[in-house]
Amino acid sequence: SCSNLREINQIHAQLLLNGLLNEPFLHGQFVSSVALRHPNYLDYSTQILDQFDNPTIFAFNSMIRAHSKSSNPQKSFHFYTKILRSNHNPPRPDNYTFTFLVRSCAQLSANETGPGQAVHGAVLKHGFEAEPHVQSGLVYMYAELGLLRCSRKVFDGISEPDLVTLTAMVTACAKSGDVSFARVLFDNMPHKDPIAWNAMISGWRRTKGTGYSFWTEFNVVMVMHNLEAVAWLTALAFAAAFAFSALILRRCLHPRGLTLEEKMLNFDTRTSLLQCRPIGYFPHWYVRGPYA
Repeated sequence: SCSNLREINQIHAQLLLNGLLNEPFLHGQFVSSVALRHPNYLDYSTQILDQFDNPTIFAFNSMIRAHSKSSNPQKSFHFYTKILRSNHNPPRPDNYTFTFLVRSCAQLSANETGPGQAVHGAVLKHGFEAEPHVQSGLVYMYAELGLLRCSRKVFDGISEPDLVTLTAMVTACAKSGDVSFARVLFDNMPHKDPIAWNAMISGWRRTKGTGYSFWTEFNVVMVMHNLEAVAWLTALAFAAAFAFSALILRRCLHPRGLTLEEKMLNFDTRTSLLQCRPIGYFPHWYVRGPYA
């Protein structure tokens, strides 16, 4: 790993002098290292890519991936076009190509739906519609573009959605306001990771506010699914922001949730409680705890 452009230039010069960049594998690794570890030098990594007559699909995918995380995700399509137009032993797009392209489309504004739909068409054309990461990416992409019906259509076409796809759909529905369907999916998930928990909590807060109806829904699900610590802390943080912390705290100290000892000994929990303290609801022993 190198830290600045000067060091990258020195390494680049040594690779050229020793003829190592003529090796497709090493060339791809160098392009990937510069593009992904040094996102401020994407133009430089593009120059490295262009210096080789026949870049590998790994090198192209690295550039698409790096730009999908950048402030200019549209440039990902430039490298996809280069893949398609390559004349010498052309590399074929693979599942990673479309995973990163879909991610790029998700970063576009809601009124730029054309590229996402075009990428979805290319996914079907190249036969990657059954790839789990591509599926979950499409679900997320359409939700980010405000096209929940398209997101649902992709999801409904998956015979056995995995945890990644289920979580993406729960997040999409909760974010778009369809909390009822998100709840159905959530209740039937075999494992509920922190992303799914937090998506549901955010959805309830968005649709129910932070009053009694929020807590009623939250309490029912907490009891049903044995609320995990990450979700408990998220709910507490939301509650603190809206001066609703005392009720959440009293409910979460119920024996059916985490034990009092677990909560009081957990550093993150105690930090959250300290943040709630200025609101004025908590006696000092709630924050300090019997084991402080």
